[in-house]
Amino acid sequence: MEMKSKIISLVLLGSIFVGGVQANAATIDSSNNARRVTVSRPNRPSRPVNGSTSTVTKPSTGESTDNNSTVDNNATVNEKFMAEVEQAIYNKVNEERAKAGVPALSYNTTMEKYARIKSQDMGDKNYFSHTDLNGNYITTQMKADGVTYNAWGENIAYIGGITDPTALANQFMTNWMNSEGHKKNILSTNFDSIGVGVYKIGNKVYATQEFYK
Repeated sequence: MEMKSKIISLVLLGSIFVGGVQANAATIDSSNNARRVTVSRPNRPSRPVNGSTSTVTKPSTGESTDNNSTVDNNATVNEKFMAEVEQAIYNKVNEERAKAGVPALSYNTTMEKYARIKSQDMGDKNYFSHTDLNGNYITTQMKADGVTYNAWGENIAYIGGITDPTALANQFMTNWMNSEGHKKNILSTNFDSIGVGVYKIGNKVYATQEFYK
């Protein structure tokens, strides 16, 4: 099957403009009420759907338990697949940073949440851009949630035609590392943590990296 892919990078470093058509600038939200994100070792909490935990609907009258079991099994397989891709991408990021002689990024579960939201939004609404269909970056939702940052960056991509999690993660990273803007985000010392979100819809897989400090 033919592999199709596309990638875009974005970086916001405080209020500094980073040149190029794939970069934009933003002002740091320094509100006293802003909530700082928590950074932790990588783990795989339940995948959020628009910020909440996904669930499988119980069978209604007339539906068989076997059918629901099939749906549940498919959802579990998809979540396992996406979590494996996320973990592999995170590992590859730090492999590349080690090669470049820069510190590893810790895993940020709050940024993972927004990365997953971003990937799912693009997949479900069939667009590919750092801004959603309302013209907002994911930072709009972050700020609404009280999340502030000193530096933030985002890489997005989608690929179709690869079903192996490791091969898929490797291809995402190869595409990003072969693009100067994405590579700069991955190797930047302006960030100290990262969250990764992957979403599979049909034969297409969307991936988002949210870099943070």
